[in-house]
Amino acid sequence: MWLGLVQVGSRVYMTEDEIAKAYGCSRSHVVKHVALMRDEYFIVNWGHGWYEFDAALCWRGPLSVRRAYIQVQRIRDGVTITGGLDHDHRGR
Repeated sequence: MWLGLVQVGSRVYMTEDEIAKAYGCSRSHVVKHVALMRDEYFIVNWGHGWYEFDAALCWRGPLSVRRAYIQVQRIRDGVTITGGLDHDHRGR
């Protein structure tokens, strides 16, 4: 789990520079891998200094809250995540 996942939910509050420093790699390496995670919908929303992961994949907090959040998690580019713990699939 990423160092920045400190609150209930699936949102990480770290900049690309902070991630690079924490993991001892270059910023360009982080940018490349963040793009890959976006392409595969592991990262579903993002903004300046934060990334939100698919709640079915990355979650901190009570599982009952996670299940409810999965039902309403919104995706930046309009793709919807449906299903639950056993039948998670993404419509593209």
